[in-house]
Amino acid sequence: MIKYIMFDKESKIIDEKTIDFVFNVQSIKNIPLNKFTKDFTFVVNGQKHETSRFIADLLSPKVAQFHFIDESIHEYHLKTEQQGDFEQFIKLVNFEHNFYSETEMIFFYELFIELGNDKYFNLNPNFFEPITINNAVSRIQNKFLFYSKLSKSTKSTNSSVDFRFIQNEISFISTHFYEIINHEEQEKEETERRKYNLISLGIDIIEMILQNKNLRLYDEDSLFNFILLNLESIDEFSLSKSIKLFEYVRFENLSHESIEKFISIFDIEYLNKKIWLSICQRLLLTPNQEYLPRKDKVNDIDIDQNGNRYILKTIPIPFKNTFNEGLFHYLCQKYDFDHVEVTSSSVYSSHIQPKDTVFLFSDNDNVRFRSVNAPNEWICYQFEDFLFKLAKYQIRTFDGGQNCGHLKNWVLEASKDEQLWQEIDRQTNCSLLNGPKKCSTFCTQSPTDFVKFIRLRQIDQNWCGNNYLLFNSIEFYGELLELK
Repeated sequence: MIKYIMFDKESKIIDEKTIDFVFNVQSIKNIPLNKFTKDFTFVVNGQKHETSRFIADLLSPKVAQFHFIDESIHEYHLKTEQQGDFEQFIKLVNFEHNFYSETEMIFFYELFIELGNDKYFNLNPNFFEPITINNAVSRIQNKFLFYSKLSKSTKSTNSSVDFRFIQNEISFISTHFYEIINHEEQEKEETERRKYNLISLGIDIIEMILQNKNLRLYDEDSLFNFILLNLESIDEFSLSKSIKLFEYVRFENLSHESIEKFISIFDIEYLNKKIWLSICQRLLLTPNQEYLPRKDKVNDIDIDQNGNRYILKTIPIPFKNTFNEGLFHYLCQKYDFDHVEVTSSSVYSSHIQPKDTVFLFSDNDNVRFRSVNAPNEWICYQFEDFLFKLAKYQIRTFDGGQNCGHLKNWVLEASKDEQLWQEIDRQTNCSLLNGPKKCSTFCTQSPTDFVKFIRLRQIDQNWCGNNYLLFNSIEFYGELLELK
């Protein structure tokens, strides 16, 4: 750091500035290293190679450390499996670009390891290519292999590991974590291989990945399931250490299914403060699964630092005690109704369309949906380019008088694939909608995950004693997950 001091005419300091400055290391190329006294000898595979102590220290951090302890050391012996010309290795200190054969590179690898020099990475072809989701783990493994050999060659007694040498790989894996642990169906085997390779790195490395501010997930369940897979892959001795990974799970964003799994496998003896604080965020949720605004910090991690945690963004569609500000209102403002496809088991006439039920509580008395008079009539809402987690729904009746075909018995069902349906609400003999232009709000009785289909199905006769499915409009509240 260099200081600039300004004086006025009376030699008084009026301003003081500092600038960052470092001497150019390229200047070492101007030093005639070959003119230095050759006062140090490398004995490589029984052959002597004389050079200066200065060059010896440049080539070998290990030799430099020896000189720090004992300045009189003037010779160092080493053996390699691969034979080569050590004089070419000495010339590396000329700092000039050169081309080397594969045989020479193998010789240099061994020398770098024996001499304690991490420039091995610059010659190892494993590190020539950019980091990818397929080689990131192997790069870490190769670097640890090198450092384990380095520790043996230096007979280091320091048990702590400086992880800075794998920081680039850690950051990459965190940024691409969602790609590594998730899969398309056609890539399932490859993804499983990547996940188990990642687990093989050990808890300390995995913890570094989860701590990284660049961590990206598809959703919280994906992280939770990865931790479960990790727990299945370890021995009982390592269990307590692996359980700590739950500290990095945001429980308030887990699905109901994942919460049930956690309850079934987690032992209270492993509960610590960080896990408990994250669970508390889940406890603050309202019974109908509506999300509360996040506070500035959770587990002492700034939310802004990890604001891009999820690849897929969720948008809350909260209930505001109004009659027309739910999902369809949001879609109408931001997009159009092409994002929702509405189908039904039948329609009473051609001028009645199922999609009329999403026209935001129209005051037009003629707007209504009506099916044929048959049991189990239904209307289904399919979401395009997004999924929806339902918490509440509203139904408004048409303008018919009391006991005039209004809804009385129905179920609301949700599905991810239109094959398996989950019942999330059931109403029997419900009188809340028995009248003209009545509007009532219902909470889901069973928690649901993000789904693509929501279906209203009439399970018994209406208030008129027949099976027509009749109502004016419907609105949904909960959370929207955009897929594009």
